[in-house]
Amino acid sequence: MVADVLLAGALFALPALGIWIVTRSDVWARYLKAVAYQVDGTDFDVQGRRLTGVVDGVTVHVAPTDDGPDRYEARFAADELEGVSITVREIGDEGPVEARTGDVDFDRAIQLTGRSHAHFLAALSAGARIQLRLAVQAGWRLETGVWTAHRELRRYPVPELFRAVEEGVALCAALRREGSVEDALLRRALDDPDLDVRRRAVDMLFEGGMEQALVEQLFDGGAVVAMHVVAALPGAEQAQQLRRLVDHADADTAWSAAQRLASEGVDADVRRGWVRGLELQATRSAAIELLAEAGEVSDVAPLRAVADRWLGGPEARRATEAIAAIQARVEGAQAGALALANQGSGEVTVVPPTAPRGARLPVEAARVRARIPGDDR
Repeated sequence: MVADVLLAGALFALPALGIWIVTRSDVWARYLKAVAYQVDGTDFDVQGRRLTGVVDGVTVHVAPTDDGPDRYEARFAADELEGVSITVREIGDEGPVEARTGDVDFDRAIQLTGRSHAHFLAALSAGARIQLRLAVQAGWRLETGVWTAHRELRRYPVPELFRAVEEGVALCAALRREGSVEDALLRRALDDPDLDVRRRAVDMLFEGGMEQALVEQLFDGGAVVAMHVVAALPGAEQAQQLRRLVDHADADTAWSAAQRLASEGVDADVRRGWVRGLELQATRSAAIELLAEAGEVSDVAPLRAVADRWLGGPEARRATEAIAAIQARVEGAQAGALALANQGSGEVTVVPPTAPRGARLPVEAARVRARIPGDDR
């Protein structure tokens, strides 16, 4: 009893002597006031000893906990996240992975619930998917629309608290969709760096019954997306779209379209797609080989362009051999067929109906050169 009276008297006398005792609660108040001063939209609740506010549409709540003198809880909520939760897949779980977004690493690590798969993929850009994975690894959890982190202050309390507020607001923004689901899925299909995500976005667009105008836009998404779109079209439309892509798409897509068409037989459209394949290093050798087997008169000029451009190299040799193979197939044919003058490199000639067998006459220019667009020497 005496000790308590003496302690109370000492505490009462200390301020009079200019000595103040700073409690841990006072320290937290200073920290959170400093953060509130730096973050627009937040304020420090004196009675509740917590930081509260609304930042970019996100409700912010940061306060110390009873788990320890330096531990705190940060919570962030946004209207668009209502009911959304994240389930973290256990490390070492080798069970089947559902292709919710098409991003294998993301789907293996995280499962989002509370919205449709289309909604989540529409919201999750490649950067957002990485952001969520890193956040979950760092201890953030999302349950029924609220992001929560429990942390301990370390060396620099105010910057750490400030950074926690930034992280929480950014995580809420990561799941915020821009525009309609359909528009966002179109962006995923055209621009996402993960090809499986792009395919998944195409599937979701078809499942949603997209407009024909969107189908046309998808053909600009490169060979993988374009072929995936074609495969989803009714059978009667597939060949029509493939033939259009041969002439109006990029070289990679045109080549892929020609390969798809070739399964039904080789015609002029297929050969034009093979010629487009000469433009790309990845497909050039295969295109030369196919043209050697089934090329026609119109294919000699682009093959000669390859031979001239890569003079002395293996592709030049194969292109020259392909030209010779085409010549061998047509030299013994009816009058009017193509022949290639051996003495004139690239000299294209025609056997007229009245000319004797084996005769060669020059056609317009002695040498035909064709520029190869998109050449990647």
